[in-house]
Amino acid sequence: MTEVEANDGPPPVLDLGAFVGELTVEDDAASDDVSLEGLEQELQDYKTDDVCVQQVVAIILAKGTKLRDYTKDVENNLRQIELDYIEDYIKESDNLVSLHDQIHVVLAQMEKLLSGFQAEIGSISSDIKVLQEKSMDMGLKLKNRKAAESKLAKFVEDIIIPPRMIDIIVDGEVNEEYMRTLEILSRKLKFVETDTMVKTSKALNDVQPELEKLRQKAVSKVFDFIVQKLNALRKPKTNVQILQQSVLLKYKYVILFLKEHGKEVYLEVRAAYIDTMNKVLSTKIRAYIQALEKLQLDIATSSDLIGIDTRSTSLFSRGREPLKNRSAVFALGERINILKEIDESALIPHIAEASSKKYPYEVLFRSLHKLLMDTAASEYLFCDEFFGEQSMFYDIFAGPFSVVDEHINTILPNCFDAIGLMLMIRIIYQHQLIMSRRRIPCLDSYLDKVNISLWPRFKMVFDMHLNSLRNANVRSLWEDDVHPHYVMRRYAEFTASLIQLNVDYGDGQLELNLERLRMAVDDLLVKLAKSFKKPKLQTVFLINNYDMTIAVLKEAGPEGGKIQQYFEELLKSNTTIYVEELLVEHFSDLIKFVKTRASEDPSSSSERPITVTEVEPIVKDFASRWKAAIELMHNDVITSFSNFLCGMEILRAALTQLLLYYTRLSDCMKRIAGGSALNKDLVSISSIIISTNPDQHRILIGDEPETYNSSDDNEAEEVEDDGTAAPLTGDCGYSRPFLFLDMIWNLAFVVVSVFVLLATVQERPSTPLRLWVSGYALQCLLHVGFVWDECQRRGLDDDVDGGSDFLFCRVFSFSALCHNSIIKKLESINTVVSSVWWVFGFYWIVMGGQPLLQDSPRLYWLSVVFLAFDVFFMIFCIAMACIIFLLLFCCFPILATVAYAMTIGDGASENDISSLPKYLYRQQNTIGTFEGDKKQEVKLTALPGNSICTAELVLHPEDSECCICLYKYVDGVELCTLPCNHHFHHKCITKWLRINATCPLCKFNIHRGETLV
Repeated sequence: MTEVEANDGPPPVLDLGAFVGELTVEDDAASDDVSLEGLEQELQDYKTDDVCVQQVVAIILAKGTKLRDYTKDVENNLRQIELDYIEDYIKESDNLVSLHDQIHVVLAQMEKLLSGFQAEIGSISSDIKVLQEKSMDMGLKLKNRKAAESKLAKFVEDIIIPPRMIDIIVDGEVNEEYMRTLEILSRKLKFVETDTMVKTSKALNDVQPELEKLRQKAVSKVFDFIVQKLNALRKPKTNVQILQQSVLLKYKYVILFLKEHGKEVYLEVRAAYIDTMNKVLSTKIRAYIQALEKLQLDIATSSDLIGIDTRSTSLFSRGREPLKNRSAVFALGERINILKEIDESALIPHIAEASSKKYPYEVLFRSLHKLLMDTAASEYLFCDEFFGEQSMFYDIFAGPFSVVDEHINTILPNCFDAIGLMLMIRIIYQHQLIMSRRRIPCLDSYLDKVNISLWPRFKMVFDMHLNSLRNANVRSLWEDDVHPHYVMRRYAEFTASLIQLNVDYGDGQLELNLERLRMAVDDLLVKLAKSFKKPKLQTVFLINNYDMTIAVLKEAGPEGGKIQQYFEELLKSNTTIYVEELLVEHFSDLIKFVKTRASEDPSSSSERPITVTEVEPIVKDFASRWKAAIELMHNDVITSFSNFLCGMEILRAALTQLLLYYTRLSDCMKRIAGGSALNKDLVSISSIIISTNPDQHRILIGDEPETYNSSDDNEAEEVEDDGTAAPLTGDCGYSRPFLFLDMIWNLAFVVVSVFVLLATVQERPSTPLRLWVSGYALQCLLHVGFVWDECQRRGLDDDVDGGSDFLFCRVFSFSALCHNSIIKKLESINTVVSSVWWVFGFYWIVMGGQPLLQDSPRLYWLSVVFLAFDVFFMIFCIAMACIIFLLLFCCFPILATVAYAMTIGDGASENDISSLPKYLYRQQNTIGTFEGDKKQEVKLTALPGNSICTAELVLHPEDSECCICLYKYVDGVELCTLPCNHHFHHKCITKWLRINATCPLCKFNIHRGETLV
């Protein structure tokens, strides 16, 4: 071991290979029985033993000592050590014996001490057991005594009467302390009355008489107090609600005490309160009604009916006040505002009277019932809280109800205002809703009763109007005037008013009555129309009245329904009749020929084939007077129809029908042998359209009449007077590349949506993302349809170069205009729905959060991408709008000012511009072919209403374009030519020359007469 400790280096590592290789075994007789087999394995096992053992074995092997010798040395050492230990033990044997004796003595003492402790503990345990028994006995006694004490204390507390309580009840004032004392007295009285054990107590005999005296005193004092407070309610100008809330409710326990311990007195108090409030409220409501009656404005009398003549009918009868100077009897007007102000405060009579203002009865009716409703609600809640009896309300309000019933029964028999009656019915309905929202049922039966009384009166007044139409005297009502009849206006206003009042109610009975009224007025109108001798006047009269009725119904709102549709159909049918009558009046030969002969085939072997001789008079007659006839038609329409727009629509329909007839005549002439000889007399369709006055031209092409101020050249018009379209402002977004790009973009969204929806069938999102993606794709698909329709329409417009075909298509494009209007509205609706749908998608994405991403990752990211694209485009559009705004309002004005300042000196004067020759553009096929490519000038007869003759300029279609606005010329547009023979729109070149007096193409200077470039 010493050698190992002396070794400063790390312990040697056992290398079996080295050791085994160096071992030599000599022939020894003593080692014959030793086998070295397995030595290497044993040494290998030593690797897992203690490190020290390994080190020892390593040292032994390193020395080369024989194992047997080493083992014998170890055994000898162990034996010697054992002997040494035995000698040491023998030397210390005496000390060990002495130690043993001492330990024995100590243990004996400890045994004696512990035996004494055991005896003492046994005696203490017996003492503790005795004390425990005594403690349990004392605890039981204490519990019994406490129970007896609590019962006795409660009994004593409940049965004794403190002197302080007696003093308060007998001599004290009724206040909060008095009510607390009443509560104590009430508990004592209930204790004496209900506890069976008390009745056998001797103490009760002494206390019960005193309690009864206190009860009687308290009841008497409380009764006097309540009666005094009730008398305060009778004083004039007393605010009953404030007195109830601020005074009486503080003493509501007093009523409860009377109800429990003074039943007979409580009944007296209850009866006194009912009588007091009945009289007080009846008086106040009667006074309020009398004050309201002074503010009443009489609207209608028994003579104010739809079918009653307002003119004087006899020599001695005084003419009634004209209806137009009276309050509106049949029109609703601003009277409907009463339904919007249904919950406003009631009128204050003296304030309203001071302003000298009168009100229709429905205003007073609402004010009265608003006051009644608020008063009833307050009283109902007070009775429930103060008396605890809701049934008292009906006894209290028996008087006020009778006062209001008496007033209504007085008013209704003299009420002939059907509009006012319907307003009152709606007011009652709204008041029922208000009381229902308040959850106060006290007025249910009363409001039902009033409603039941109003409906029969309304029905009676309505039947009076109906009978006035059925029994109307046609002779007295008829006037030799085709303009709308006042009876029809009354009917229209009356019907529109009732329809408007029935919007949110859907009363089927009222709709049935309105249908009966419509049938009656229709019959009367037909009778009045038959009073005109000429069929044309009859038709004009009907059209004017139908148009006026439709206009009134539309003004009232979009709720005209079946009645409005019925009159629109009548207007349409009568318009068709009038158009035919108007055309027959001016073009009878043409129409007769077209209807009877134009459909025949001239080449067929019929008995009477169509010949040039038969058609020539018709063509020449039309060519000679068609302008004058159209002017007469225009004047006739203007003077016949009171509604200008209606007249223009009828004129448009007449001219359209005329073009149809004339087109059929032209087609017929093409099929006639030798019909080409009449081409010189045949008026082109474009001439019929363009050569009318400008207003008629706009009527034909569907534009509204407008005027152009030549001095106002700072604003570009969308459509110029000369027929040219405005420059491309606003149309670049509708060009074909943009449209196709838009369609491809939205179709890509649709395809991606369908693909993802099919690929995510197994996903189960927590929010309806699948529905949102489907809706998004549907909106994109609808948008593609709208864009495709727009593309088709613009493609059709671009394919038409001009001429008669173009104008003819524009004439017959009314249905297309309606179609475009519908498409635009649908597209706007789709845009609004898309915006709302985007909000829904954003909400569902945010609410889904991380769980949604885990459950449906593909639907989630598709929705996020769609939302992100929309946000990007919205930001892009806003940014572009801001940039354009800055350019238009900041940069462009500065540049324009600088450019104008630089060129202001080079502009042409107004005299120079006005001296330039002007022409009316004519297409090549309008006049005929011409030689070469030269322009031809021909004279044109004066336009209707214009005595100046204007030259016409005929150009090839490929040359008929203005290089300033880049738009093709339209037949009939005004052109201007420069000395260099370049032609432009008159207005385009006028604006150009005011800035720069040179030709836009060749830079020819009109001042110096030379070419700059």
